[in-house]
Amino acid sequence: MAQSITRRVVFRFCPKSADKDAMKPGHKDFNDQEIRVLVADDDGVLAERTVDFLRNNGFNGRIARNGAEARSILLTWKPDYVIYDLLLPDLNALQFLKYLGPEALGEEKIKVIVLSGHTNQSNIRECMRLGALDYLVKPFKYIDLLSRLVLHKQKKRTLAEPAPSTTVSEEAAYFLHLTDLTLREALK
Repeated sequence: MAQSITRRVVFRFCPKSADKDAMKPGHKDFNDQEIRVLVADDDGVLAERTVDFLRNNGFNGRIARNGAEARSILLTWKPDYVIYDLLLPDLNALQFLKYLGPEALGEEKIKVIVLSGHTNQSNIRECMRLGALDYLVKPFKYIDLLSRLVLHKQKKRTLAEPAPSTTVSEEAAYFLHLTDLTLREALK
């Protein structure tokens, strides 16, 4: 049930189309700019499946199996998003966010989504304080990851340029408000 609700909400962000392909970066209703996503996770199967899913949906994805590899790819490849495992052994997400620092994080810079099986409120709070864009709990549905990437991409677009209609920006604002309330409730 929750998955179908998520899909309906995300599809509304695509102004001219309500089909599944409208969520893909290559679709005419989505900004055609290449979106690079680095998945840093020591679980090889999860990382491979995630990158395969992202590639099948029009993203350009790469895998890092440890923190050193993530830093190396970050410097040479310049991803738009980094999906980073909270407990990566050699450089956990908190250390990674500190390594990047506030000057590297933000709307026009690297956006980090922390991925973890732990729902400890202090971990979530600390990640968000250090500049993480989002926090996704394992196990997750790939559509949820895709929805978050599209949401954050659309959020950037509506802030950078006028929305095609006021309905889209109102719906986006409402969805962001619901996401914010959910995160705040989880942090209590």
